Amino acid sequence: MKKIALALALAAAGNLGVGSVSAAELLIDHFSVGTGFVQDTIDPIPPAPFPSLNILGDGDAIGGSRTIAIVPGGTQNGTFAAVNRSPNFNQFFQDQGTGSSGTTTITWDKNGAAGGLGGVDLTLGGTNDALQVNITSIDQGMVTLTFDIVDSTAGARQLTLPGLSVGAQPFLFTAFTGTGNFTSVNSIKLTIAAGVASDVGLDLVQTRSVPVPATLALLGLGLMGVRLRRRKAA
Repeated sequence: MKKIALALALAAAGNLGVGSVSAAELLIDHFSVGTGFVQDTIDPIPPAPFPSLNILGDGDAIGGSRTIAIVPGGTQNGTFAAVNRSPNFNQFFQDQGTGSSGTTTITWDKNGAAGGLGGVDLTLGGTNDALQVNITSIDQGMVTLTFDIVDSTAGARQLTLPGLSVGAQPFLFTAFTGTGNFTSVNSIKLTIAAGVASDVGLDLVQTRSVPVPATLALLGLGLMGVRLRRRKAA
């Protein structure tokens, strides 16, 4: 009976997707195509124009491009942001110099084209329910990420993420504030606010489905075991 219960629980876990990779992901960027960097050189950074970088013709990024910009307001000069550049290949990397804090943005909107991404469905028809960012390095507690998503009717959603650590970090769409529609998105912006002398590296941004927690499978195993014992006793 125990073997039967275990087999049934494992089958249930497989159906729930416990421990499995998401069946479908929508790639936003994995920063492995195109190369370049931006660096502020004026202290303080002027209000406009400020350093920015467009990487076009990049099939790696949703909409074919990404725009990276340094936001005015950092302390001293020393913000450096790069994509796929030595020694940090295949990733986005932001470095703050000694005594320097700063903020950069990465925007995916088809390089500001009319209609932006054209109402892309981040849920892939309801399959995906989360946005994931893979962090390769970070000074924990010193860097805050904020995602802003704007839909085709100018509805907006936002999610601010302080205190992140290294690893794959998925966040459910339901954690976002606002009223934007994830099934019709025109632009995605990631704002990276880094404290003094801090660094952060990212190598993937995507949407995906989040598997049912393994605890549910374990609960199912326990319930099936109880039922089988009752049947045997009867």
